[in-house]
Amino acid sequence: MILVVIDDDPANIKFVRFILANEGLDIHAASDPQSGMELICKTQPANRPSRLVMPGVQGMEVLQKILEFDPGSMSS
Repeated sequence: MILVVIDDDPANIKFVRFILANEGLDIHAASDPQSGMELICKTQPANRPSRLVMPGVQGMEVLQKILEFDPGSMSS
């Protein structure tokens, strides 16, 4: 399973990688929303949670772009 982590704080990305290290996940990380969207489009992870406050683009905007890219991605 693929997990894309988008966070402007490298310590948070490191923490997520540490906590999930033994879960068998393929973890991809981006430090800004634009790079994160590129990773989401490229890797198409199954679930797409998002932090709601980020510099430049708000998390809700990222979720909206995900829905535009893949309308069925948020169902279930």
